Amino acid sequence: MLGVAIAFIGALVAWVAAGALIGRAFRDRRLFLLGWAGAGLGLAAALGAQAVGYVVGFGPALFRAIQIGASLLAPLWLAWGAAELVIRQIQGRFAARLLVVALTLVPGVTLALDPLKGTFGTEYPSLGDHYQIVPRYALMGVHAVAVVALVGLTLAVAMRVRSGDEVAWPQAIAVSLASLGGVLAVISARFSLGAIAPLLLLVAACLLWYAAIQATAEVAERGRRGRRAADRRSDDYKYDDDYYDEYDYEDEHPPRRREGLDTDAVPVAPAPPGHPGQHGPRPAGGPMGNGVPEGAAFPPAPAGPAKLSDYVAAASAPPAGQGESLSPDLYGMIAVFTLQDGHGEPFDRLAEQVVDDVRRSEPDTLIFACHHVPSAPMQRIFYQLYRDRVAYEEHERKPYVQRFLEERQAHVLATNVIELKMTSAKVSPALLGALTVRP
Repeated sequence: MLGVAIAFIGALVAWVAAGALIGRAFRDRRLFLLGWAGAGLGLAAALGAQAVGYVVGFGPALFRAIQIGASLLAPLWLAWGAAELVIRQIQGRFAARLLVVALTLVPGVTLALDPLKGTFGTEYPSLGDHYQIVPRYALMGVHAVAVVALVGLTLAVAMRVRSGDEVAWPQAIAVSLASLGGVLAVISARFSLGAIAPLLLLVAACLLWYAAIQATAEVAERGRRGRRAADRRSDDYKYDDDYYDEYDYEDEHPPRRREGLDTDAVPVAPAPPGHPGQHGPRPAGGPMGNGVPEGAAFPPAPAGPAKLSDYVAAASAPPAGQGESLSPDLYGMIAVFTLQDGHGEPFDRLAEQVVDDVRRSEPDTLIFACHHVPSAPMQRIFYQLYRDRVAYEEHERKPYVQRFLEERQAHVLATNVIELKMTSAKVSPALLGALTVRP
C-alpha cells in the first residue's frame, strides 16, 4: 500500500506541474517550459501506471508506459529544457531540438513495439527482466546523452555565475534541480529498486516543479523592479498642485494669444525696458523708438519680494548653451521589429526587461526606448542614442543585451535597422518627467 500511496501522490504532483508548465509555456512562448512540461507528462504517466499496477498487477501496457514516460521522456526532455534555458546561440538550441526529436522517436518506437519477455505480477517490473537487448541499449544511449548534457549545462551556468552574471543565479538553481531530477529518473530506470522507484520519481517531479518556479521567478521579479522604478520616477516628477494654489497668476495677467511656433521650442526675446513686466524707464523716442542699444543691459531689479511676472520673464529667456553645437560623437540607431501574430505580449516582456537593465547599468546610453505603433499592432520600434560608438559597442557586449538578442528571435518576423547621425536637436530639461507616467 505504501507504493500505491507514493505513486498516486507523485502522479498528482506530476500532472499538476505538467499542466501549469504547459499553460505557462504557451503564454510566455518559452520552449524550455515546454520541454519540462513534456518531462512532467512522462513522470505523471509513469507514476499513474505504477499506482494502477500496484493495485491490479502490472502488465505489458503499464510496463511500456512506465519505461517510455520515466526512462525515456523524463531525463531526455529535462535535458532539452535545460539546454533551451542555458544555451544562448540559436545554432546550439536548434541542434538540441534535432537531437531530442531523434532520440524521442527512434527509441520511443522501439520501446513501444519491441516484444517483451517474462511474466508480470504485482511486483515492480525491472527493465532488464522484460526488455531485450535492443531496447536496453537504446535506453542506455539516451541516459548517457541526458546525464552528460545535464552535467555539462550545470557546469556552464556555474561558470556564468562565477563570471558575475546576475541572471545566471536563478538559472543555475533551476538547472541544478532539473539535473538532479533527471539523474533520479535514470537511477529508477537502471536499477531494480522496487517500491523505492516511485519515491525517486516523486522527488523528481517535485524538483521539476521547483526548477520551473526558479527559472520563471527572475523574469517576474525583473518586471516588478522595472515597474517599481517607473513608479519612483513618477513620484519624483509629480506636480504638487497645492504648492501653486497660492499664485493666482491668470487673475492678474490674462493669457495672451500665442502665434507661430511653440514658445517652448523657440524662446521669445524679453520685451524692452519700460514695457509691462520690465524694469527701467521707457526708451527715448516713444513707443516707436529704436529701443535698447546693442550691448545694453537691464537695470537690476528692485529689492523686495519677487513677483510671479519676474519668474515668467526669466523663463522666457534663451536657455544656456543654446548656441553650442552637438557633440560629433553621438551615435544613434532605430530598429523596427515586425512581430509574429500573437507574440506581442512576450516580446513586450523581454523589451521591458532589457530596458530596465539598460536603465540601471548604462550611464552612457542616453536614450533607449521602445515604442508601439498604434496603426500596426505587430510592430515595435526601438530608438537608441549613445554618447559615442564605444558606448554602443559596450552596450552590445552586455549579457542581458545578448540574451535579449537571442530570445527575441522566437517572436520577430523581420527586422530593419537604421543608423543615425544627429545634426540638430532640441532636448527639454523636462524630458524625463514627460516620459514618466503619472498615477
